[in-house]
Amino acid sequence: MSPPFEFSSFAYSEVFPETSVEEFHKSVKQRVTAELDGLVAEAVLKTRQLLRIGLKEKNDMDSALLREGYAQAERFATGVPGERFTKIARKEIRHKL
Repeated sequence: MSPPFEFSSFAYSEVFPETSVEEFHKSVKQRVTAELDGLVAEAVLKTRQLLRIGLKEKNDMDSALLREGYAQAERFATGVPGERFTKIARKEIRHKL
């Protein structure tokens, strides 16, 4: 079993034991799948998109905040976050943080 995650400036790192390439890929896939379990794929992809746009535009803070604000409003309008918060409050699902 590999050592636990260590939190370091917004990124998790883990050292996997030395194994074959196939075993390494299998271990990484299991870890990523476990971390993404229960997350809404659309929200993850939108977050990634916003981060990539911010990097491309050299992180102009005003532009990033405006984009994120509109993205949050669009997301809340779908009703998905409200449903997720309700499920968390009822303890039907567990919050990832």
